[in-house]
Amino acid sequence: MVSRDNRWYVSLNVLGTPIIGLVDTGATYSYMSSQLQNCFKALRLSTYSIPAENVIVANGTVERVNSVTSLPYQLKIKGGLLAVRCLPNLDPNLILGMDFIKSVGLIMDAAKEEWWYESDVVTKYKFERNIPAVPKIACAGVRSLTPEESEQLNQVVEEAKRL
Repeated sequence: MVSRDNRWYVSLNVLGTPIIGLVDTGATYSYMSSQLQNCFKALRLSTYSIPAENVIVANGTVERVNSVTSLPYQLKIKGGLLAVRCLPNLDPNLILGMDFIKSVGLIMDAAKEEWWYESDVVTKYKFERNIPAVPKIACAGVRSLTPEESEQLNQVVEEAKRL
């Protein structure tokens, strides 16, 4: 299923793993889901604790944030290291806030649905479209299991326990 979402997305590369991030001018900081954070644990990215912060998310609920992961990324021709806070139940898996927009020097044209770097006003990029409604995360080329695959795996494990 493809979302009819009109929000702005960009495709990042994180150590060989393609990740779709929502560009959110209403977010002060960048955030990732626990699912995405767990995906990168095997890569031993720097994660550290911060004093707990309350964050009001789009649906009005308040979530607590108390950890940050340093996320190395590549966006088209630029790369860097982004401090990303973890929001456990975040959907989409990655929100790129004003900290990211400012640090990259991202300029956006809403009418044309495109963006470019402040340092290169000639090369323009389109925002990503046709984003899966529930994007699967693939870490280093290994995607997460679908619910059906998880059920099949659980059945195999249970059968193996009985042997």
